[in-house]
This record gives sequence, C-alpha cells and structure tokens, in this order.
Amino acid sequence: MAAVARLRTLKRRSEFLRVRGGRRYASPALVLEARVRPEPPLAPGPAVREEPAGARFGITITKALGTSVVRNRIRRRIKAILAGLSASGTCPDGGPGTDYVIVARDRLVGLTYDELRGELEKAFAHVHRSNQHPAAKRRTIDRPVTR
Repeated sequence: MAAVARLRTLKRRSEFLRVRGGRRYASPALVLEARVRPEPPLAPGPAVREEPAGARFGITITKALGTSVVRNRIRRRIKAILAGLSASGTCPDGGPGTDYVIVARDRLVGLTYDELRGELEKAFAHVHRSNQHPAAKRRTIDRPVTR
C-alpha cells in the first residue's frame, strides 16, 4: 500500500486572513481563495528555519452545514481530493508558496465525491487563469491584517 502524502495546512487565524483579498472563485458549493505567500525577510541574526515552498491549504466549514459528523466527512473528502489532485499533478500550482482557503457552502453537502472533485478542479482552473477580470486583480493588494 502506497503512503499518501500529508497536506500542508494553514493553522492560525492570521494565515487564513492573509489569504483573503487574493484570487477568488465562488460557486454555490464552495469558495476558493488563493494568494502567494510573501518571501520571509532575511534576518541578520541566527538561522531561521526555512519553510518548504509548496502549497498550503485551509478548510473552513461552519456549523450551519450540519453536525460534526457531516462537517468532518466534508473535510475528509476535501482533503482526499486535494491529496489526489496534487499527487496526480492535476491541481495547477500557483507557484512556490501559494496558500489556499476553501470555504464550504450548503450545496456542498449534497455533492458526490466526483462532483466535488469536478468543482475543485474548476475552482483551481479559474483561480490560476492569467487573464482574470480587472476588478479581481485589484483585490490582490496586500493589506495589513487587523483583528
């Protein structure tokens, strides 16, 4: 049995907030937001642990979608699809150090695995299109994260 690579995930609220304002795709089932991480500043002091440059993913599922059983099933499905897409190379990469946030909406609950995979593929294709609408390009301005 082959080992499945673990997804690198966003953990802190500040990481999720930083992705807001980047490229965005919205459908009745989900919202996908993407933003390239800024390069860490070079510190003159001791060596800083370098972070791998691969993509990181954050998944947001509100309690309005159902019980914890339903929410966890959705989360597991999304993680399995993302691992499969990145392993097969189907998931377009936004370049080194891209963060993604997937926000589940109510229509996602009724989707089959294949329909959800198709939605995610469509969302990644849209987010990585180079000729986005000019209004969407305006949203990529880095704003300070406030709480």
